[in-house]
Amino acid sequence: MKSAHGWARFFAGLCVMIFGTLAVVSRPDPSRWTGRSSSSVLPRLAATLPPQGVQLSQDGQDDSACILRFITQYTRCGHHTTRIQSASPIPDGDRLAVQYAGWSLAATDQGFTLSQEVDQLCPKHILARLENGALHLYRNETGGSSLVNYKTLPDPIADSQHESTRHELSEGVVFDSAQALEDYLESISS
Repeated sequence: MKSAHGWARFFAGLCVMIFGTLAVVSRPDPSRWTGRSSSSVLPRLAATLPPQGVQLSQDGQDDSACILRFITQYTRCGHHTTRIQSASPIPDGDRLAVQYAGWSLAATDQGFTLSQEVDQLCPKHILARLENGALHLYRNETGGSSLVNYKTLPDPIADSQHESTRHELSEGVVFDSAQALEDYLESISS
């Protein structure tokens, strides 16, 4: 009996060894699909990691997306605007730096913050300026560095008694809102 039991253990061990060897030998080589050598796991692992500084959420959200926060600081009025958008797949920080040249780039926990300073008024303000006998209203409609003449009105001060107001409007007057502009025009027309 001992010899039969010994032979059974020997045969079982031999089977485990043969099947284990076959499992290792018959494992598919990932380099056939990726073009990379299967000798190193690190390059494949690094390709799947998010850009440095970005931590993926653990609460079941899509791990292939991140938040891009665009902040524009307007130096002429001191205001800023923030625009937030989702990016999927997670963009590479170097590629973002090239795509948004002129913006400062910082990695955050949720994605990236891109910020810039613009020497202009923010889109909230209106610039009123007397030019060529008409009142031209300008606004930063694109959020960029230029104002657009969006409306032209007749000269609100036709008489000469408002010479100081005429000079002020010739230089340009900035208003915080359309209501503030309307109030101003009503006050100078009366």
